[in-house]
Amino acid sequence: MAVNYTLVDAFTESAFKGNPAAVCLLDEDRDDQWLQSVAAEFNISETSYLTRLPSESNSDGSSTPRFRLRWFTPVVEFVTLSGILTAKKVAQNNKASDGVAHKGFFVELNFPSDPIAIFNSVEVSMISNALGGASVIYLGRTTTLDYLIVVVPSAKDVIDLQPNFDAIGKFPGNGMIVTGIAPSESEFDFYSRCFFPQYGINEVISVCLSFLSIRHHQEEGS
Repeated sequence: MAVNYTLVDAFTESAFKGNPAAVCLLDEDRDDQWLQSVAAEFNISETSYLTRLPSESNSDGSSTPRFRLRWFTPVVEFVTLSGILTAKKVAQNNKASDGVAHKGFFVELNFPSDPIAIFNSVEVSMISNALGGASVIYLGRTTTLDYLIVVVPSAKDVIDLQPNFDAIGKFPGNGMIVTGIAPSESEFDFYSRCFFPQYGINEVISVCLSFLSIRHHQEEGS
């Protein structure tokens, strides 16, 4: 059966670069085995499935398009949101018949804010070794999504990481997110890298920005 899908390269302006993902628009729900099999066939870090919900399900009585979203890696369903890629696909499929997007069209996405608690169950030296000897100044763990949060001294330390994915995959939790404050002259607040070998994807863009923003805000006291 044919599937309406798009391969999206996010975070780039050039073909064959960025973070690739598949976004599939489904007419009806499919069973878990089918969804996982298709994701394995794509064999890229994310495959998102959008199933349009009937308009009568809108609690406010509006006809605004609403979608159910599920997101799979090649080996397992993921619980967080491939939001940027999904938003692009939704916009593409809400164009007028002349191929022009409706004026004023926008997509609203709600991202999780997951509290971070200090985590002492793993030796910091083990984390450091798994990251190629990086200096670790804070180790935490999110309370809901169960990610390890590792803070290093600077953005350069984030860039220079040499992760051992086999070692990272053996730590508790669902993955590891490493972050460091950006330099003052940068247009960014912080840098981060996300490692999820437990899900069959060594490194990927994640929804970590929502709770990392809170973490760095508290750290700076601003």
